[in-house]
Amino acid sequence: MDSVKSLALVIVLAARVAAADPGAGSAAAEVHDSWFDKRVSAISVGGVYAAVGTYAWFAWFNGAATKPFYFETPDWGHENPFALRGYAGGADKWGHAWANYVMVRGTTELLVAGGWKKLPSSLVAGGIAETLFAMQEVKDGHIWGFEIGDMAMDVAGAALGVAMENLPEVDRMLDFRMRWWPSSDFRRLWRAHPWSRGDGVDFTQDYTGMTFQLALHLGPVIGSDVDELWWTPYVDVVAGFETRGYEPAQAAPMYSPYQTYYLGVGVNVQGIIDRFASGKLRSVGHGITEVWALPYQTLRLEQGRRTWSR
Repeated sequence: MDSVKSLALVIVLAARVAAADPGAGSAAAEVHDSWFDKRVSAISVGGVYAAVGTYAWFAWFNGAATKPFYFETPDWGHENPFALRGYAGGADKWGHAWANYVMVRGTTELLVAGGWKKLPSSLVAGGIAETLFAMQEVKDGHIWGFEIGDMAMDVAGAALGVAMENLPEVDRMLDFRMRWWPSSDFRRLWRAHPWSRGDGVDFTQDYTGMTFQLALHLGPVIGSDVDELWWTPYVDVVAGFETRGYEPAQAAPMYSPYQTYYLGVGVNVQGIIDRFASGKLRSVGHGITEVWALPYQTLRLEQGRRTWSR
């Protein structure tokens, strides 16, 4: 099963509000408001996971039929993040990586905002995330099947989150983002069964509405000291991946499921926010746009497609 994407964004928002302005980098500053101390920040992390667990229970597990533990697929060919013949075409694996990445970064910043040190906070955040996501995957093993690829991408996403929190030079250059807009097939399920397990309530399975991106900021790479390069802080080079037609199931199948890979250029919204905003607005805006891609933010220059002709 995929992870709780929108709740992960709420974590980033809460961390940004609690933390002081992080400046040009994306990590929260290691200072905190008087009321938001170590104890409150730790309780906040617990509250985040309580919210995630509550959602997961109602979206995936409540009333689901159980069976003896089993693995969903026997080989890596159906479990890797580019598996054309997987049930989500690999988008589910990228969703796991992204959600773990955001959970680790968000909960790390909550802890740092309360006065905890950055490195141990990130390691604790990563450990908590992987422990609880592993428990979720074991639970899946009794319902839909344990997926090795899910666990591998959970770990990869969490490791990237820890690295980005502790390597500000790399963090200033790279973003791992997702964009989601409800697909027509998901909206159909929502209208028919808005609170049904696995249907309308489970927005995390709307892979047809998702796109995943790795963005390289030109500003920190090229520099903007030369007058002719003034524009580099506002431009990204973007590599993207998405799948269409896998999940949710098409109401009336009109095309074969396919994967799309693309390269393009995009607007570095963070660069604009850092330049023209200040205080909490700057902090919150920077944090959200670091992990969430906006519509029409990227112009695709080259793309390829792989189609699953069943």
